[in-house]
Parts: sequence; C-alpha cells; structure tokens
Amino acid sequence: MSDKVPQELKPNPGRTRLSPFPEEDEEEQGMNCNENPTAAPPAPPPPADPLQKIESITSEVIQLLVEVHKFPSSSGTSRTSKPFIVLEEKFTQKLITLDSIESGGREDVRRARKECIQLIQEGLDGLEAKLGSSSSSQRWSSASACAMI
Repeated sequence: MSDKVPQELKPNPGRTRLSPFPEEDEEEQGMNCNENPTAAPPAPPPPADPLQKIESITSEVIQLLVEVHKFPSSSGTSRTSKPFIVLEEKFTQKLITLDSIESGGREDVRRARKECIQLIQEGLDGLEAKLGSSSSSQRWSSASACAMI
C-alpha cells in the first residue's frame, strides 16, 4: 500500500508540513528554489542629477519638434487624427515628467525646466498651427504656468 503513495506525500523528516506542492513548503520556510541565499540584493541605481534628467527630456522634446515640423498641414487633418493625438500625448507626457523633477532650490534646474516647458509649449502651438486652430494655446498656457511653479 505504501508503494501507491506519491513520493511528495510520503513523510519526509526534513519537511515540517506535508503538501503535494513542495515549492510551497520551501517558500514558507523562506527559501525559494530560484533564489541564491548567498547573493546580496542588487543596489538601487544612484539617482540621476535633476539637470541631467531635464537635458535628456529636452533632447526628446527637440525630436518631437522635428516631428511637428514634418506634420502635414492640411484641412483633412484634425484634432482627432491619430498622428495629432500621439504627438500631443508625447508632449503632455514630457510635461508630466518635468513636473515630477524636484529642483531642490537650484536655480539652474528651475531655469532648465522652464526652458524645456517653453519648448513644449512651442511644439504644441506649432501642432495647433498646422490645424489652423488657436484654441489650445489658452488651454496649454495654464498647464505650463502650473508646471513652472
């Protein structure tokens, strides 16, 4: 009769609990088969300098400005067209990312962030100009003012 009992259900002096899933037992004991008990947890990467983050975002915004320059200006393009929405969303994401960067009281960081926000505003205005609409310049001016604070 003991020959018919699966091996994982047979009593094992090293295990404190009987389970058909031995990996659960190991996790309960704080050890996972995939973990190396001697390896130290990886150190988190050092935080990047806020000015470097802003410079990186600025270079991405410049690439977006090139896309705006290439954006077709035609009466067939609208605010609901996918290319327009995608570009507008990319600019918005850059604003959100800039907003999350703390200046730490550094004037150079504030100035760089303000300049990048102005570039984003120019891109959004240029995108709107391709459609022949100025309605969004009022909408975005308040967003830019909030981001500069």
